[in-house]
Amino acid sequence: MKKTILAMAVPALLAAGAAQASVNLYDADGVSVDLSGAAEIQYYKGYSESEDANLRIDDADLFLSTAIAVSDTLDAVAGMGFKYEDQFNGTLSNDNGAVKNDELWVGFASSEFGSLTFGRQLLLSDDAGNQKDYELGTEQIDFVQTQGSQVIKWVYDNGTFYAGANVDLDQDKADSTDGRQILGGRIGARYEGLDGRV
Repeated sequence: MKKTILAMAVPALLAAGAAQASVNLYDADGVSVDLSGAAEIQYYKGYSESEDANLRIDDADLFLSTAIAVSDTLDAVAGMGFKYEDQFNGTLSNDNGAVKNDELWVGFASSEFGSLTFGRQLLLSDDAGNQKDYELGTEQIDFVQTQGSQVIKWVYDNGTFYAGANVDLDQDKADSTDGRQILGGRIGARYEGLDGRV
């Protein structure tokens, strides 16, 4: 059985390369600016015998964040992210080369209460730990919405105990959530390598 699965997987994805980096652009007078990015390029061939292999930009991200000290324990924070996904899959289309602004938020961060952010951002469900096999079909486990345009999110983590809550108000019917409000939350704890969450 293991040999059969391996034989099926190899033709679908021949090779992949990924890289990520983060750099601090500025840090002085209570102001910090960070830039991070990641990219994954695949040499890809599908299961069809007639399909040719091609280079595919599977995923790439660029994120800029800033924090400005308001007091000794409170920072004003902001983030802006850009997503490049599946730009060229071997066929020409109007979407090739398109860049999507998938994160744009502002908020506050404190060592005492965590962070509270407002805007277009990822939901807590994006970090739920659920695994999807993107090469074999994302529809296999597709029960969560992972981002929204009108999100209010609170996240707290002191290293041992962590918690979070979010709501996507999403009054925009054109958004991917079709006008639905989404509520989410989590609570968890870590102890000597054990991590449990609800």
